[in-house]
Amino acid sequence: MINVDFKKASQIAIDTVFKTLTLFVILALVIGTARIFLDIGKIYSGSIDTGFNVLVTDILGMIVVLELFRGLLEYFELKRVRITLMADMTLIAIMRVLMIALYQHELEWQELIAMSILITALGGLRVMAIIRSPGSITEKGGKDV
Repeated sequence: MINVDFKKASQIAIDTVFKTLTLFVILALVIGTARIFLDIGKIYSGSIDTGFNVLVTDILGMIVVLELFRGLLEYFELKRVRITLMADMTLIAIMRVLMIALYQHELEWQELIAMSILITALGGLRVMAIIRSPGSITEKGGKDV
């Protein structure tokens, strides 16, 4: 009978998938950086407003990809994904959409209120995750070790 260690096999599979994703994120970072440099020419070829709009969108998109890359690297280091990091990545993605929409003047007041509520909820989640994380101050006033 074949003895298979499913825990070890699943860990190898998960590590392989995350390493593959890391390669794709690195490729996205290289392509995104090259795209930013290529889009600089749009400032001179068209209107300045259109060129800056493209650059702002590209740069904010790269910030989201950088946060994703940071999350993948942290997974390899800790073998877990922290909720604070997930909240950070989600907040950055939402704020990217918000900033682009505000910059392009394409945001209705209902969308602004909805995004504000979402940002507030994610911020509250992040604060609670920090307060309740291992090593934080307990309810008794002592320090977890």
